[in-house]
Amino acid sequence: MTKATTLIALALLIATGPARAQSMEVRIAEAEAGDAQAQYELGRAYISGVGVELDKEQAFYWWKKAAEQGHVEAQYLMASGFAAEQDDEQAVYWLKKAAEKGHVKAQFMMGVAYSLGRGVEPDDEQAVYWWKKAAEKGHAKAQEMLDRAQSIEKGYAKVEVLIAEVEAELAEAEAELAEAEAGDAQAQYQMGIYNWRGGDYEQAAYWYRKAAEQGHANAQFMMGEAYNSGVGVEQDDEQAAYWRKKSVEQTRADAADLEKAVEQRLTDAVDLWKQAAEQGHADAQYELGEAYWSYVIESKKQEKESDLEQAVYWWKQAAEQGHADAQYELGFCYDTGIGVELDDEQAAYWYRKAAEQGHVTARFLLDRSLRK
Repeated sequence: MTKATTLIALALLIATGPARAQSMEVRIAEAEAGDAQAQYELGRAYISGVGVELDKEQAFYWWKKAAEQGHVEAQYLMASGFAAEQDDEQAVYWLKKAAEKGHVKAQFMMGVAYSLGRGVEPDDEQAVYWWKKAAEKGHAKAQEMLDRAQSIEKGYAKVEVLIAEVEAELAEAEAELAEAEAGDAQAQYQMGIYNWRGGDYEQAAYWYRKAAEQGHANAQFMMGEAYNSGVGVEQDDEQAAYWRKKSVEQTRADAADLEKAVEQRLTDAVDLWKQAAEQGHADAQYELGEAYWSYVIESKKQEKESDLEQAVYWWKQAAEQGHADAQYELGFCYDTGIGVELDDEQAAYWYRKAAEQGHVTARFLLDRSLRK
């Protein structure tokens, strides 16, 4: 298996999550009767081992049944299976089926396939075509690849740079996923962050729970937040209180080491970013805001109001220059009243700014704020 083929297969598989448990007898009966959705869900049950014994062959057997009936998610998963088996042509065959039906991740990966020449002849025009399709639906990475591909045509970059960056990011994702599946709590927490930022809140909650059950304090905190808000899981006040308590207890247990690490992180961040931020660099301003925020939130030093104010100040500097992540963070501050006074109008304003640039979480929170 080539490296790029392995990475494409991994990227396809990252998006899938554990099947939800329900009556296996009913699901199997419906699947055998030809119900495409039941066939797809039965495949998810087999791949995750929920309600049935884990069986990869059975999973792909049922996904193929569903895919042949036009089930778009099943088609996407068939592509991942063939990619893992080095059958690039079949992988692209199913990938294209899903992409043509509007599956945004399949559209992005079709762009990658054409860019790398996996299962198809290399074709930059087709790569741009599929990235454009995905970008129109808010896929942030596709928009980035599209923008930079268009820059290449103007002479500002080279195709090799794009390919190297895609491979590097997929390689990083491969390593992170492997560590998470092997039981590494930090990697599981990081996978939760990746999926949250990608808009797959159920999968984010799945990985947060894995890390939380191993005593990862930040993951426990995020589980509490998930249950409190009902994002990625069903809203449950008791579970929210339970995980928040676990987070507090774990944080107290690690307090001495954590305080030293956070203080060092703040020192390093300020030294690294402050000069650039003061010169007007938006990325540096955003990172400096992150440094101040991390010092307050991750070390739970809520009394350090000046650091919260500094975080908000630098995020605002970056946000006013069009930095999407900073716009989202600033909206979150106004939404929660952290570092600033609560202001629903300002929260919606900055969420909208970030959402217009394809920030998935900002779009979700904007919709929520507008429903208040």
